[in-house]
Amino acid sequence: MASQIGAALGYARPDKINSIYQSHRDEFTNTMTFTTDLVVQGQNRQVRVFSLRGCHLLAMFSKTPVAKEFRHWVLDLIERQNSVVRENRTTENNIRSAVRQELAALASESATDTNVQDMRNLIAALMNNIIDGRVKNQYRHLVDENAALKEKLAAIKKAVA
Repeated sequence: MASQIGAALGYARPDKINSIYQSHRDEFTNTMTFTTDLVVQGQNRQVRVFSLRGCHLLAMFSKTPVAKEFRHWVLDLIERQNSVVRENRTTENNIRSAVRQELAALASESATDTNVQDMRNLIAALMNNIIDGRVKNQYRHLVDENAALKEKLAAIKKAVA
């Protein structure tokens, strides 16, 4: 939420972030910020939420003493996210390449019936490992993301209360 970002950037009035956003709103994309309804003490309130890129852009416009540290912190988070995405893509590409090689070997004229069956078994095992690994990685990621969201929600509730 905007007020939490303002507090993290060291503003005496955390709502200062809203005025920074309004001054530069043409530089924010829909992936950087959005508004959502939040029920606080029985009342619906519309709050503005920022993505990591949106937080970084706010920090770029901020002139508080902690803004520099905040920018570095947000960039580190973005870099970690991108690293995980790159790692997953590399793993998928390596797996695809291995499967293609195995399929090519299956299609080769010199493959005997025993070789074909061995290749099929190997591909089946490889595909099971791919599925198991993806499920484990997705589950681990979801558990971590859920814990982070719970912390953020608790902080939001505390800030709003």
